[in-house]
Amino acid sequence: MVPRAACLVVAAAYAFDTLPGQELTTEEAMRLVGDRKAWRAIFSDNYPELVAEGFAWPEGPTWLEDEKALIFSDTITGKLHIWKGGAVTLLKEHAGGCAVDVAGGCDTEQLEPGSNGMARVGDRIAVCQHGARRLAFLDLASMKEELIVERHGRARLNGPNDVVATPDALYFTDPYYALLEKRRPADAQYADDKSELGFAGVYRYDLRTKDLEVLDSSLMRPNGIGIVNGSHLVVSDCCQGHSTDCPAGEARWLVWPFRGDGYLRRGAQVKIVHRDFVKKGCSDGLAFHEASQTLVASCPGGVCLVDLDAGDVVAKMHLGRSVSNVAFGGGFAWITADKSLWRVELREERRDRRRREL
Repeated sequence: MVPRAACLVVAAAYAFDTLPGQELTTEEAMRLVGDRKAWRAIFSDNYPELVAEGFAWPEGPTWLEDEKALIFSDTITGKLHIWKGGAVTLLKEHAGGCAVDVAGGCDTEQLEPGSNGMARVGDRIAVCQHGARRLAFLDLASMKEELIVERHGRARLNGPNDVVATPDALYFTDPYYALLEKRRPADAQYADDKSELGFAGVYRYDLRTKDLEVLDSSLMRPNGIGIVNGSHLVVSDCCQGHSTDCPAGEARWLVWPFRGDGYLRRGAQVKIVHRDFVKKGCSDGLAFHEASQTLVASCPGGVCLVDLDAGDVVAKMHLGRSVSNVAFGGGFAWITADKSLWRVELREERRDRRRREL
């Protein structure tokens, strides 16, 4: 994967799928737009199927290959669910850490006290816990939790949101969403003002030395995170209209090349921006489809296919509702969305479309 403007920060913003006379504040029913060949190169089915519903705001889908199961969070109810054998059952209550003894306590007025993004690390799961505003390991056999990190220096983290693992490190985002309140659900400036850190960060936690370092503190709302070809880090910037510089309905992805030591090469990031007639929502979780070298990511009103070489969204599945995360596993792409879980079958992977790398 080589972003063509690898030495610049570029904005590839354009009106995608604009329709004459289209209402600018609505989402449509399910439909596929853009390059259908790009979609069919990844997916066997044209449209996702509804797997389960009745949740509040599910996120963090994570596939467990040994179990042939999917676990996912409900950030608002605090429950951790598991899909296995065609059925969804409750795996853990208070998965956001608010039922355990947490230094500093938990805020009972949190809008989203649950767990959020997760990553497999050996036999354990690294869990972003909004409630406790920390990153913790969860042992799925015993359901015991172990603190990874909750502070940067003396300041408490805002609330880790999404995480990805390598053998050496955890990379995670720490926006302000854990600071949102039930009585003030809108993502406004007050959440920023409650931060002890004073910024929303992208972090690297070294699993050997236990060191935590800020990789970036410039994004408005760093959210979804992923690694591409082992050589690049991708982070979504989830704008929700809290400022004129961060409008709702705009998807933003930042792509950084790694240095050889696992840190980011400064000044070489690429910024991709997508907007269409859907004027609410943002880019959230993402997954990298290696065979096609395409980013499959949530975006306002649906799921976007992002060609990282071209810096463009090439196809979009309008789901008719807000989408939070995407993950691969068991031959499917799993999609968490407003009150629901979806999946779409993947084609058998072929690597003849692999693009060049740095």
